[in-house]
Amino acid sequence: MRGFVAAEKRVRAVLRSSAVILLIAIQTAAGAQDKHAGTGQTQREAVVNESLYFSPYNTYSDGRGPMLSNNVHQGSSYAMWINPGAYLKATFTGTAATLDIEVTGDATEQPAKVRWSVDDAPWTTGLLAFGIHAVTLASASAKGRHSLEFIYAASDANVSRWREPLMALKVHGIELDADGALERPTGSVTPFRKNVIFFGDSITEGAWVTGNSNRRVSGQYVDWVSYSDATLAWPRAVAAALRAEFGVCAFGGTGWVTSPHPYVPPLPDSWSLYFEGHSRLQGGKLDPPPDYVIVNMGTNDPDHTRSEVIESWLRQARASVGPRASILLIVPFAGRNGDEIGKALQSVNDPHSYKVDLGMQWTYGIGNYGHPSMRSMDGLHPSAAATAEYAAAVAAAIARTVDH
Repeated sequence: MRGFVAAEKRVRAVLRSSAVILLIAIQTAAGAQDKHAGTGQTQREAVVNESLYFSPYNTYSDGRGPMLSNNVHQGSSYAMWINPGAYLKATFTGTAATLDIEVTGDATEQPAKVRWSVDDAPWTTGLLAFGIHAVTLASASAKGRHSLEFIYAASDANVSRWREPLMALKVHGIELDADGALERPTGSVTPFRKNVIFFGDSITEGAWVTGNSNRRVSGQYVDWVSYSDATLAWPRAVAAALRAEFGVCAFGGTGWVTSPHPYVPPLPDSWSLYFEGHSRLQGGKLDPPPDYVIVNMGTNDPDHTRSEVIESWLRQARASVGPRASILLIVPFAGRNGDEIGKALQSVNDPHSYKVDLGMQWTYGIGNYGHPSMRSMDGLHPSAAATAEYAAAVAAAIARTVDH
């Protein structure tokens, strides 16, 4: 019971801190160059600096060397995020910091939503259009040591996030004062020792937590970015309760056997890849080895998805995460495919694989798309308030279920 209460408190603290404070326009690279022209007052740190800590499992990098301690490959010129919920953390000295970042894809896509906090201040929220940007994270700050957290909050799921050219964020580096420096993340941004990887669909990536998804124009969900926010999604709060760093690997519309448009393969064919043709496995293993693998899949699948599909994936995943990692399959919040998940787990008979079923009382108001309820603005995706409740319930269920 004590673990349950502690987990719930950590979940609620994380979600309370995620309130939107300010929406701003982001400076273009050209504007940033004008700002610093002729001063010679900045220095640039590359993404291979191990004091820039990137989220595990969902940070792709272009280097071919070994994985560094900051989850970037040695020799990389950029770190790239496809999935909302990806983040970086750092501690820097000096008075200013600017992130060099690029939004890839095509010029017609909805701007990407990003959020950041310096020195634990309220979140700043910004929109990044297609192209290259210099995001001013801090300026004219007091000299000294500063903490930074930067999060990819939402992307346009109407465009490709699997096949190139794909919508993604590329971080090329960070600019600091001439007398500034990066230090190992400390204080509130100190990395936890444990790691968790999340797989899921639109609910897991934080889609529609702040608005209704029903409005479409020419078949496009035109409010996807506006009403979605990974900082309010359940994985972030659950990871905090587990005291773990985390990678969210979620694509709206996917399932155990279902593929959305634009195309992303079902989980058994996509889990081991960052995006098409680019494996997230190192020598057949996830790196770093996860302590937890948490899956919330099945909402988009037909009822009675074949348990053999789930069973086969469980065997693949176990081979890639080692014998001791806890693999947790959540029965989707709307209650679908729970029996099939149970059958698959029974078949593999793995002592460290578990079923997490919140129960029928949690299914009300989120299983009838197009019919808003107290828990959902569209009848399917939990609202921000409901997501906080689901996150607390999931964290408590894990605390009760997993043998630590």
